[in-house]
Amino acid sequence: MSLKSAPVPRLPRDRLASGVSLIVRPDLLRSTLVARVEGVEIAEAVALLEGASVALAEALGRALPGARLRPLGFDLAAEGKSKSREVDPHVASLTGVIEIPLATELGFWDRARTVAALATITQAAVARGRSLRPPVIAVFGAPQASLRDPERHRGALIERWLGRARELTALAEARGLSGGLRLAAMATPGAVQQRPISLEEVELELDIDPPLEPTPVAEVAAASEPRDGGIVG
Repeated sequence: MSLKSAPVPRLPRDRLASGVSLIVRPDLLRSTLVARVEGVEIAEAVALLEGASVALAEALGRALPGARLRPLGFDLAAEGKSKSREVDPHVASLTGVIEIPLATELGFWDRARTVAALATITQAAVARGRSLRPPVIAVFGAPQASLRDPERHRGALIERWLGRARELTALAEARGLSGGLRLAAMATPGAVQQRPISLEEVELELDIDPPLEPTPVAEVAAASEPRDGGIVG
């Protein structure tokens, strides 16, 4: 099955060049969807795609409690004037994402059964769509385990980075490196990114990597001198 004119959207997988990471247990299974119907009037195309998506959502709800289909995009492209009709047929396409909650207590094989159930449902949806006249051609992306709200782990990622900074500072002080290290100017960290690893692991990454640089000797000396009116104990 392929859909050359409407490639399946891919979920982010790129790793950060630097930063800190954390392995967590995924709580969501996601799969992408692209569906297409062509050669009919616009109103009929919309009705066909709506009917197919409603049927898919109902099948998901029956087999996988909590699962939902979220339509994301709808596109129309002119196909050219039909010789047998007074209307201009169109190619209509729908993109969306399927989301299935994964309870924390689910073991590996329970998660595998969820993937298998999703495969059964999507295969049936593909067959059902092809049996329509005109057919609705559907393509589903490979399911990926992910985290619904990666931002709730931002604090843990920052703490992990601070721990690394403390270790480097302690090592610098132990080596007598110009009085230790200090944080240089840093930009505000961006969004927490996630990279699916398996059904039981997702790697979260935060690009928070400001440089640590030696504290100049002059600054160390200045910090130890008394200020005006100050008292050195």
